[in-house]
Amino acid sequence: ARGDVEGAERLAEEVELELAALGQRVSALEATLVRAEALSGQGRYAEALDVVEVSADAAKGEGVALAPRVHLERALALTGLERVDEALDQCRLGLDLARSYGLPYEEALLLLAQSAAFGRRGDGPGTAEAAQAAEAILRRLRGAAA
Repeated sequence: ARGDVEGAERLAEEVELELAALGQRVSALEATLVRAEALSGQGRYAEALDVVEVSADAAKGEGVALAPRVHLERALALTGLERVDEALDQCRLGLDLARSYGLPYEEALLLLAQSAAFGRRGDGPGTAEAAQAAEAILRRLRGAAA
């Protein structure tokens, strides 16, 4: 499994660079976010955060719908780095955007990230509340897809 994640990270980096060279900023940002997710999955949180920060400006303008994912990847990396207050700030910002853009799946992912950050801080009620809210959204989405 580790090789799969490392391979995904390398592939995402290649795609990111190719798309950037072609001037496809939004698509390059999507590849960047996949790469950051893969890096966090490997426990390489500082690298994941660096990758997101380099490309975060592309989430403005035509890439604005990806801004909640930028906040998500930041939150996951910051939680891994034990920077929990910053992670929770990123979750709040991302949740506000996901809700205002009508992106329930991203909202659920951000709630799961928030739950993990609360858990890292030892906040049991916050952990449970965020996880339950995420699960309710995911159940609703599964029902809508059926």
